[in-house]
Amino acid sequence: MKMEQTFSKNMAGLNEARQDVSDSERKKADTKSIDRKGVCLFFSFDIVNSTMYKSKESNWVIVIEALLNKIMNSVVTDYGGDLKTTIDAKLWRTIGDEIVFVTEIGSEKDLCEYIRSIKDITDRITQELVNGVFLEDLRKKYDIEFIEEYLKSYLSIKSAAWISVVSGSSENALDFNDTIKFNYPTPKSEYNAPTEYLGKDMDMGFRLKEYTRQGRLIVSFDIAYILAQKENSNSLYILGYEKLKGIWNDEIYPIIWYENKKIERIEESFKHNRIVNDKFVKKYLESIHSINGISVQGLPLKPYYSDTKKALEKICIDRNLSKRIERIENILENNSTSLNTSILPENSRLELHCAVVCVDTKKNKVMIVHRKKNTEKQYWEFGCAKALNNEALVSTIKNYYKITYNIEIELYLDKKRDDKQPYPIAIYELDKGNYKAKGVILVAKILNVCGFKETDKHDKRIFISKEEITTYSNEGAVNDFENTLEKVFSNIEVYFG
Repeated sequence: MKMEQTFSKNMAGLNEARQDVSDSERKKADTKSIDRKGVCLFFSFDIVNSTMYKSKESNWVIVIEALLNKIMNSVVTDYGGDLKTTIDAKLWRTIGDEIVFVTEIGSEKDLCEYIRSIKDITDRITQELVNGVFLEDLRKKYDIEFIEEYLKSYLSIKSAAWISVVSGSSENALDFNDTIKFNYPTPKSEYNAPTEYLGKDMDMGFRLKEYTRQGRLIVSFDIAYILAQKENSNSLYILGYEKLKGIWNDEIYPIIWYENKKIERIEESFKHNRIVNDKFVKKYLESIHSINGISVQGLPLKPYYSDTKKALEKICIDRNLSKRIERIENILENNSTSLNTSILPENSRLELHCAVVCVDTKKNKVMIVHRKKNTEKQYWEFGCAKALNNEALVSTIKNYYKITYNIEIELYLDKKRDDKQPYPIAIYELDKGNYKAKGVILVAKILNVCGFKETDKHDKRIFISKEEITTYSNEGAVNDFENTLEKVFSNIEVYFG
């Protein structure tokens, strides 16, 4: 009875937490002008050949929806992957088979790492489509036979990324070509106001992405220039120069692809049908193989194609872009400690974190993991999975802990209910700057343990007894570390007896 009362009290608290943003606060957020500027990274993923695939596969709805969800989950949680750096991005908008995300950049290092992660996601999902692995889970879930040949022959994804200085000042838009962020008014206060970004950089980004191809990531000049200065420019490939309507006074703009590994001869990575049917690819191949060393547009191959870093430096001088680059770098340096502000879209849904105390009932120990030195704080915690809108909570948590911490668990559920969901033993809040995320603490029994692989957030995974709680708490631990573990150890028989 006591456990049921605790559960009811916790759920009531969670429901109250869902209402923590009042109508007046929402109205204030909608009308409040942005009092600072920041550099935002916009990036998109687009499904390639979806129209052709839809005409071939009768169950295309299931596949396309699953693919869009996989992209979303890969970006938001790195669910199912092993990114070196997880992108803390927000969904901005969906346009047909395209998803566009936005995140604020805190440093040039963040930008470099985020671009690598975007390419990692592009490569990973592209490979799963090529080898048919993508269909395995769908077959199990729906008991439907999908035609693998259509998936391999047609479907792929492509990506694009660009940056812009975002502010709330129209004067900055005129003087510096900043992007302006504003929210459309909504008739009802319970709805989040749709966010819009307006500016020349946004026009450029949406025009630029037309020159990426399946499995490729195209980046804007600003991104390429910063990457070339901070990293080895061997990851950047200039594929040509095209006029983007209204951009750079309708003069040619560099088309730059990013790869996570050096490709000696990028022209050999194109499929034969691309060489024959793609005018952009054909123009590139004709240029680099020209006998006189001049592209079809009349540009010398050196440095405009073969030496990316020198080409970017010359373009920066020719286009008088040095001040723009310096301004971006200065803003990154000054804003590195004040992220997650109103330049990003408002949260449209409750963000629910699920921390799980994983218990080894045979050894009477629990798992704790340690945050790395390069993270914001160093401390011991229990690990945490984010709830996903399109997946059962139990599945999300179990899969995340298996992939991230390499343990298989069985969650403690409220078995007296028809809808058997995890039983929360506590509720907590996380201060995210301009909003508070909600979290629940759950309990699970460890079924199997395999070797731990260091992640971008955690460098250690250990199992401790009740007698060791204070020792690790003194080293630095998450809030209520001792309280939570004392409660779990005292109720192991109740949970798993």
